[in-house]
This record gives sequence, C-alpha cells and structure tokens, in this order.
Amino acid sequence: MIIEDEQDLLNLYKDFLINKGYHISVTNTTASNVLSDYEEFKPEFWITNYQMVKTGLKRQMRFLKSIHLHPY
Repeated sequence: MIIEDEQDLLNLYKDFLINKGYHISVTNTTASNVLSDYEEFKPEFWITNYQMVKTGLKRQMRFLKSIHLHPY
C-alpha cells in the first residue's frame, strides 16, 4: 500500500517496487480511504508521506491504532 499525495512520487515508488518484484495492491493520493483500503487488501507493508501524516494526523492515528503491528 502506497499513500502519497504527489502522483509523480507515487508512480516512482510503485514502479521501483514492482521492478524489485513486489506486488502493489493499492495506492492512494489522499488519506481518505486508508482504513477501508487497509481492511480490504491487508497489505504486508505500507508507505506513507510524512506531510500527509501531519496534515491528516487524526485519520492516520486511527489507522495506526486499528492495525496490529508485530515486531520482527
């Protein structure tokens, strides 16, 4: 899952990871659907824009609290 408000950067991250053999199940340019997309796709990892976290902090915090992070 990639959440990035800059479409060019989102495409760069997506293309890079696909070229490295990863499957990207979902991308977003807004944080509005983060919770529902996470619940639907259950990604193994996600990348988000730091500025988006600052501007949508309440939504991002709900997202982080809703997932179960396991230490590796």
